[in-house]
Amino acid sequence: FSKIFVQHILISSVVWCYQVAEDNAEQSGDDNNVPDAAAEGESAEQTTVDPLDELAKRRMERLGAIDPSDFPQTYCSSSPDEELVMDYLDDFRRQFVQLYPDRSEPLLELRNECGVPKPICTFVRPTLASYKQMYDLKWAIQFMADFVEYEPLPDPLKISTYGVSPSTVLDWQMGDCLDMANTVCSFLIGSGFDAYVVLGYAPITITRADQSRTDCPYSEEMDGASIIEDAEETDDLNGKYSIRPRPQVHSLHLLRRAKLDKLNSAQRKIDEEEAMRVVEKESEIVDDLDGKRIHCWVLVRSGSREIPRHMCIEPSTGSLWPLEDCPYFGAESIWNHSNIWVNMGNPKTPFKDVNLDLNDNKDWEYVFMDAVPKDPFSGTSNLESSGDLSKTVEDAETGEVDVDDNDEDIKIVELPASWVSPVAISRDKFVERFAAGSRTKRYRRCIVEEFSWNARSDGMCRKLTLFTDLACTNVKEIREYFAARKDGLRLRLRYPSTGKVISKFGKDRQSPLGDALKEIVEIGELKEYKFFHTARTDGKKLRKEMEGKKVIEEFEGRDDRMEYRSITYYIPEPGEEITKQAPGMKEIGRPVVKMCQKFEKLPSGMDSSDQVRCQRYFLQEDRIHLDYHYGKGKITASSKTYTKDKDAPRCVAYESDSFAEAPNASAEKEEYERLLAEEKALLLTFKEEDRDLRNMLEQRRKEEEVVEVVPSLREQLKAKLKQDALKPKEEKQDVAVKADYLAPFWPKNTVSFSLWFFVTTHTC
Repeated sequence: FSKIFVQHILISSVVWCYQVAEDNAEQSGDDNNVPDAAAEGESAEQTTVDPLDELAKRRMERLGAIDPSDFPQTYCSSSPDEELVMDYLDDFRRQFVQLYPDRSEPLLELRNECGVPKPICTFVRPTLASYKQMYDLKWAIQFMADFVEYEPLPDPLKISTYGVSPSTVLDWQMGDCLDMANTVCSFLIGSGFDAYVVLGYAPITITRADQSRTDCPYSEEMDGASIIEDAEETDDLNGKYSIRPRPQVHSLHLLRRAKLDKLNSAQRKIDEEEAMRVVEKESEIVDDLDGKRIHCWVLVRSGSREIPRHMCIEPSTGSLWPLEDCPYFGAESIWNHSNIWVNMGNPKTPFKDVNLDLNDNKDWEYVFMDAVPKDPFSGTSNLESSGDLSKTVEDAETGEVDVDDNDEDIKIVELPASWVSPVAISRDKFVERFAAGSRTKRYRRCIVEEFSWNARSDGMCRKLTLFTDLACTNVKEIREYFAARKDGLRLRLRYPSTGKVISKFGKDRQSPLGDALKEIVEIGELKEYKFFHTARTDGKKLRKEMEGKKVIEEFEGRDDRMEYRSITYYIPEPGEEITKQAPGMKEIGRPVVKMCQKFEKLPSGMDSSDQVRCQRYFLQEDRIHLDYHYGKGKITASSKTYTKDKDAPRCVAYESDSFAEAPNASAEKEEYERLLAEEKALLLTFKEEDRDLRNMLEQRRKEEEVVEVVPSLREQLKAKLKQDALKPKEEKQDVAVKADYLAPFWPKNTVSFSLWFFVTTHTC
């Protein structure tokens, strides 16, 4: 206990010295204040607090507040095997410094959060997460980047004095590059990946997790295609025995012109991007410590889990690069849960050019070896031929190296098991994902805000703000993603420059009106409403409304084969009065100019020449015009025009088939009367559609005022268990009586006995 107390006092003193140094720096800045404008500007810049420095300060405060008694014994003390390994590592370091005085000391051991020195490789504890999503490489690293908040190193030229175990990192949900790399490596190794932690050098953008010069991974999604799955049920027309479609005839001139316009627009976009990159490169900050900043990342070697090539993972941002594209400058050492390898080449060599064959003793020097088999060709062991630094005179004298003259393997100091407690993430934290409930990331011309599940009352889970400039001042587009909303809203797109707003809904929308709404597009006076036509009885898939002017509706899959209908309203001139006798005023209360209906052809192989293609009602002109489908082998189509007349309506018809019989007067009169009835019915239909639309918009207004978020299954289960716990407990009954379906038919005096007792007593 005295040793633990001393370690606790040591950590507290370090934090106290750190705070005293900051106070002295602030006092010296106040004493040397000069009333010069330039000096005031410099002092203002110096007093500006860097948020990354604040994170480093918070880390020291957390380490100072640690109570070693709250941790397992393995955190607060070293086992005899660990002490033996520590002596072994000290001897390795001493020889390395002696042989390579120009190199920095290799990182072989580090104090944990309790101040106890531990081998650096024992910080990695392979763990198989209990969530199947963590088995996917890209998903796992992105989750860890969101789950753990990144802290910079207090000194960019050296690693932190104290390391934190993965279990504590997950508990705090904060850590520096070393802590996050060890945690990510632990999960990846547990999932079957050949993962390693790499200690090396990285640019300032990596060490500070600055992604402002990186393209946003979400900005290329077309209207949230990855969030919304609007795959509708369509017939499979591409089967083996499907009918080959008729080839479409195109103009070569128009095709060449469209291709040229596309190439010109693409080249114009490339030129704009290149100009932006030139401006961005000129505005880059010159780093005086370029190539010297210490950083840790994760390497995943190819071979395991069907990984085709070596990959580099940045734990702070969740970025994943192939080895040849990684931005890291060089590597000092590599380790995993079983060994440590020190780079024997030039540590400043770009990491993409480093030989990652860890069995090559010219480039990598291993620290531990469980068993070294002899070379079958030379008859000598690999240890003898490689000149391993691990084989020392002190080890041979103390008996730590077991050298056998027989053909048995050479055994060296065994690495003890990891002292880290089991690494686990609770279900609540896993669902919440972000420590503070949200996370903001800045990319090139884009700012991304992500929120935890049900962290916001409106159900928003992600918000993307796209800009036209690198300074992120001119907003181009805003994308808001939603989840678990009862109204089914999934995505909302806003374009501030044009005022355009697009709202997309999922198929799980719960509306009392049963509108099957899919999408709403608002652009000034133009409004478009899209629907899931398979979920509606009328088959409507689109309603386009130009306020006060025209309404267009499109349909699909109707029995009457109608696919289009529209109504055009009369717009009076300023000061013009509209009489009640105007067409449409009696039925819908608005003057109507024209109505139109369009019908699709009959299925292939059937004659459609006698089927109406387009049916127009000209209410202002008192006439009805019918256009028919083209007949097979015909270049013209039949048509009819009825002129309204109280005494005797006139019909002007054109028949494409010269051999067809002319219709008689009675048939034309019946058709005319049917068209008049359909005209009135169509006016009433538009009136009902307008009423349904107003009800739907009123329902949408209520849904936006009071947003209802559907709780997850886990939350529903927890609420049910809580309700069951509050209910009064039922009296305990005999299990046999409770489960016996014949109990209601027993005699009254034997209800409390089991069926076995009843049978035995009555049969004996």
